[in-house]
Amino acid sequence: MKKLALFTVLLIISTAALYAQETEKNDKIMDNVVLKALKTRRSVRSYKKEQIKDEELKAVLEAGTFAPNGMGKQDSWIVAV
Repeated sequence: MKKLALFTVLLIISTAALYAQETEKNDKIMDNVVLKALKTRRSVRSYKKEQIKDEELKAVLEAGTFAPNGMGKQDSWIVAV
């Protein structure tokens, strides 16, 4: 019984160590992606005269509905011009 308990504890510890390594690796990858996005972002000051597709507009509006808004206590207003 003691051997089984010891084996279980060792299995849990090794699994936790592997998970920590993978999480650290994923965090580094995420940091690189976020940093790259921050460094390469640009503001647009001129716009094309052509209209966007309805699917693109719907995707942007849907994304806006999922944006954080003060712990869900603030009303969301989305205006498409």
